[in-house]
Amino acid sequence: MANVDNAHARYRIEKDGAREYWVVGGRYADTTFKRIAGGAEERLGPFQSEREALDVWRAKAWQSVDDALARYHIERL
Repeated sequence: MANVDNAHARYRIEKDGAREYWVVGGRYADTTFKRIAGGAEERLGPFQSEREALDVWRAKAWQSVDDALARYHIERL
């Protein structure tokens, strides 16, 4: 709770020895990137390697390069 009001602090949970990679994101309601427009995140995967996920992430990033409200990232599970 020490960083709850700090917009520059970001945390995530990752498992060591991840076996699956997912590309997650979509178009968000605003630039806080907290609420997805349309209600559901887009989840692509699972991919067996980070390289496969990175290739899909790059493709999604280029498709949405002109949309300031679109954001994608890779999650390891």
